[in-house]
Amino acid sequence: MLAYRHEPECKRAFADFYWRILLYIASIITLAALAFGIWELSAVLEDWGAADAGAAASVKPVPALNKTQLQDTLEKFQSRARHFESLRASPPEIADPSR
Repeated sequence: MLAYRHEPECKRAFADFYWRILLYIASIITLAALAFGIWELSAVLEDWGAADAGAAASVKPVPALNKTQLQDTLEKFQSRARHFESLRASPPEIADPSR
């Protein structure tokens, strides 16, 4: 068939053979990519599970805030709120950069 591929009678058979080879190669590549993706996904999921188990064992409870830290934090928030209100009441004079 390959030797007579230039003959009109053999072109259809040769084209059909060529088309089937292309389909088989595309199928093999698709299946290989799918298998590789599943393999990589399972490896990632296995590592993720091991990381979660290790992280869960090493997690320590966060200590609660004491009253002094809480009061300092609240004062900082109040200070920011006062600063914001003062800026809103009298905005700073900024030179126009286009002039």
